[in-house]
Amino acid sequence: MKLTWKLSLAIGLGICLVLAANAYVRLRTDSAAYRDDVRRDHDTTGRSLATAVELLWRTDGETRAREVVEELNLRTSHATIRWVWRAATPGEPEAPQRPDLVPALGPGTRSEIVERDDGAPRMLSYTRVDLPGDRDGAIEIDESLADEREHVRATLVRTATTTGVLIVLCVGLTLAFGTLFVARPLRRLAEKARRIGEGDLSAPLDIEQDDEIRDVARAMNDMCDRLGEARTRIERETGAKMRALEQLRHADRLRTVGQLASTIAHELGTPLNVVRARAAMVADGSVSEARVRELGGVIVVQCDRMTGIIRGLLDYARRDPPDRFESDLVRAVRESVQWLQDVARERKVAIELDAEASELFAWIDPRQIQQAVTNLVLNAVQASPAGATVTVRVRAERVDRDGEAIVEVNDHGPGIAPEHRDRLFEPFFTTKGTGEGTGLGLPIVDGIVREHGGSIEVTSMPGDGACFRIRLPLQSAGAIPEPREPPRGSARPGSWRGSSRP
Repeated sequence: MKLTWKLSLAIGLGICLVLAANAYVRLRTDSAAYRDDVRRDHDTTGRSLATAVELLWRTDGETRAREVVEELNLRTSHATIRWVWRAATPGEPEAPQRPDLVPALGPGTRSEIVERDDGAPRMLSYTRVDLPGDRDGAIEIDESLADEREHVRATLVRTATTTGVLIVLCVGLTLAFGTLFVARPLRRLAEKARRIGEGDLSAPLDIEQDDEIRDVARAMNDMCDRLGEARTRIERETGAKMRALEQLRHADRLRTVGQLASTIAHELGTPLNVVRARAAMVADGSVSEARVRELGGVIVVQCDRMTGIIRGLLDYARRDPPDRFESDLVRAVRESVQWLQDVARERKVAIELDAEASELFAWIDPRQIQQAVTNLVLNAVQASPAGATVTVRVRAERVDRDGEAIVEVNDHGPGIAPEHRDRLFEPFFTTKGTGEGTGLGLPIVDGIVREHGGSIEVTSMPGDGACFRIRLPLQSAGAIPEPREPPRGSARPGSWRGSSRP
C-alpha cells in the first residue's frame, strides 16, 4: 500500500505541474490576444471616427463634428471617447491624458497600456485628425482592461477545478489499480518470502496477472522447488551420516567396553588369583597359625588393590561437576604434596614445593584440584629413580588482561617416548608395570582441568624427565599476588623435601 500511495502522489504532482504550466502558457497567450484585439478595435474605431470627424468638420463645421464624438462616447459603454487638442496644456478640459504621446503622433493610431492610481490597467489610444488650418486635434479612446483580469481569474478557477478533479480521479484510479495489481501481489510475495525464511516451502504462489510480478512469483516458486529438493537430499544424506556415526559410536562403545573388560580382567585377575591361592591354603588347615596371619595380611593387601582399581574406574566414569569457589590454590597443592611424602620416602624420592607466594586465590574446586595434583605427583614419584627430586611449582602469570594460575610438576625420570605422547590422555593407556596403574589417572586429570576452564601441557625429552603444566584461570587479573621473598636464612614458605619430613 505504501508503494501505491507513492505512485499516486507522484502522478498527482505530475498532473499539477503539467496543468500549471498549461495554465501559465494559456494565460499569457490569452492576455496577449485580448490586448491585441483591444488595440485593433481602438485602431479601427479611431480611424473610422477620425475620417468621419474630418469630413463633418469640413462640411458641417466644428460643432457638428464634436457632437458626433460626444454621441459616440455616450453610446459606448466599455470605453471613453473624447476630443483632445494636441496643443492643450495639462489641466484643460480637452487636454490629453498622456501629453507625451500626442506630439509623437503620426498618421494612424498610437496605443499604449497605462495604469491608473487604483492599479487597474487601461488601454489608451490616440488617432490624429487632419483639420484645416494649423489646428491639430485627436480622438482619445480610453478603455479599461478589467475584463482581462476577470478572464485571468476565471481561467485560474477553471484550471484549479480541472486540476483538482483530475488529481482526485487519477489518484483514485491509481490507488484502485495499484492496490489490485501491485500492492496485493507484492504483499503475497512478501508473505511468501517470510514463509520461506521460516522454512515453509509449501503452497506455491499463484499470480494470475500477466506482468513482471507474475515472473517474480514463478521464479520464487521454482526457487522453493529447488530448495525443497536440496532439503530432502540434505536430510537423506544427514540421516545416512547419522546412522553411520551411530554405528561408529556403537563400535567405539563396544571397543571401549572390550578394553575396559580386558583391563578389569587383567588388573583384577592377578590379585584374585593371589587371594584364591592364599584362601585355599587357609581352608586346607595345613598351615600354622602364624602363617595364617601372614596369608590374611596378603589377602587384605590384594583386596585393597582391587578396591583401588574399582575406585579409579568409578572416579573416571562418574566424576561430579566442580563446585568452584574462591580458594587458596597453594594450600590445596601443599596438602596434596604432604599426603604423598610417605610414598615418596618409600621410593627414596624427594618432593619439593616451590610456591611463588604464600597464597594464590583462584576459582577452583579444591577437592578435584587436589585429586589432579595427587595423580600427577604420584606419577612423577613412580617415574623418578631413587635419589631424584620431584619439583612442584605454583605461580601466576598475566595473559593479556586476564590472569592464570600455573601448577607445574617436574620429574627426572626417563621421560616420555615420542610414540606415547599422543596417547597420554587416552583412557586405559599406561606404560607402568602390572599392578601399578589402570591408565585412568591422566584422563581424570585432563577432565578436571578442562571442567575448570583450563588446559594441561606436557613437555618431555627422552632421558630428561617430563613436565606437566596445568593452567587455570584466576578470578581476575587483579588476583595475581606479588611474590614475597622469604627472610634471609629461612626456607621458602610451603617448600619441603620428602627426606626432611617426619
